[in-house]
Amino acid sequence: MKRNITIKYLAVFGILLALVTFSSCKKNQDDYELIKYLKNTYGTNIVGQQIDFRFAIASNDNSSLKNFEIAATYAGETGTIADTKCYWTLLDGKTYNKEMLTGISTNGKITSGSIIDDIEWETGKVSGYSSKAVTIMYSYIIPEEARGKKLQFNVKYTTENGSVQSYSTFEYNVENMDIAKDIVLSDPGNNSSKRYFSISDLKAYSKDEVETQNKSANIDFVYRYNTNAIITPGGNSITISNCIAAPSQNIYLNTDYVPANWTKNATLLESRKWDDMQLKGNTPNSYVTDMDLQNVTFNGTNLGLYGLKKDFGIILQTQDRKYRAYIYLKVIGTGTITIGVKRLKIM
Repeated sequence: MKRNITIKYLAVFGILLALVTFSSCKKNQDDYELIKYLKNTYGTNIVGQQIDFRFAIASNDNSSLKNFEIAATYAGETGTIADTKCYWTLLDGKTYNKEMLTGISTNGKITSGSIIDDIEWETGKVSGYSSKAVTIMYSYIIPEEARGKKLQFNVKYTTENGSVQSYSTFEYNVENMDIAKDIVLSDPGNNSSKRYFSISDLKAYSKDEVETQNKSANIDFVYRYNTNAIITPGGNSITISNCIAAPSQNIYLNTDYVPANWTKNATLLESRKWDDMQLKGNTPNSYVTDMDLQNVTFNGTNLGLYGLKKDFGIILQTQDRKYRAYIYLKVIGTGTITIGVKRLKIM
């Protein structure tokens, strides 16, 4: 099989790197097989999160592209859309863009639009686009309907001469878990600070909010900052510094933090050095999945952890065993921490 690449396809090839290749079986230069698309978003696919694709489309009959549609298995949430611009980077390291698409709309499962005609590839440039070959930047917001199911996208496009082509992506698993990022907990010593967290609500509360909303039964852990020595029942002196503890933990948490009339959940907490790019926001390319939380083993009955360190994590199981969660410690400060949470409903 011989590989032929015409100049009008080089734009698509450059943007999708090695993933966009045009080949033919020696019929003519316009016959090709498109190796299709690039999924830009790494990691587990979670309800409410955005995943980004680059879909390459190109004419095979020497006429301009006319229109396209991208059909998802499930209708995406608000924010599901295709960009009207195409983007490319030249050898000078600069990224360029051009309006190539128009009439973009998303209705139910379908995102569609038209290609602007009579745009020619700029001669002499290393990369660029024409009306005969573009790469569509597509963003999809995963809906609740897709939870625990498989997700696929079908790309269909036509040319001015009436040629119709299509291809489908792989199927992608959508996790059952939920995610919450960049939650700030603080303990400045007043009742308005957000230091109480509910796994079922995936939300932080202040002491005032817990009491006015009658939320104590929902609180699974409390953040406390204290640099004074605490004496344990065994007579040891410890400094907890940054601490996360279950409401029932009465060594690290006194009645100033958990009043006597509150429900005191005995949440299991254990430290784990797990990496998660989605919560951390950068490398390494590792992720906590449904399976990780389903299969985790708790080694004891630990109700609190102190001396917390940045980039470490905590695994958690609620007292009613309804949820398990992974808590990533993104920022550790003086009287404040920033966390990310992945939560899985077990029961």
